[in-house]
Amino acid sequence: MLILIDDGKILFDKEKDELLDTHARVKGDNQYINEETRKLFLTLRQSRYGFEGITDQKMDVRRLLPGAVIERPTIEDIMLAYIGGDKYAH
Repeated sequence: MLILIDDGKILFDKEKDELLDTHARVKGDNQYINEETRKLFLTLRQSRYGFEGITDQKMDVRRLLPGAVIERPTIEDIMLAYIGGDKYAH
């Protein structure tokens, strides 16, 4: 079990495999990012070369961003996404 607590608030309490199965690192072209798709990400970083982000909504990402690359995140990626770590910008 992994429990992430930030400032006294439990952000998640899940088994490691469940956490990894429900989250994804997503990369792709900026053309896919709009008001609707931006909401799918816990964190999202964009540059002139494309975007990269962490999501907990893999099914919606697959449906709305068909050309995006979906990868398995690390536990660290997921934790940083929830607490706003400096690896990704909101």
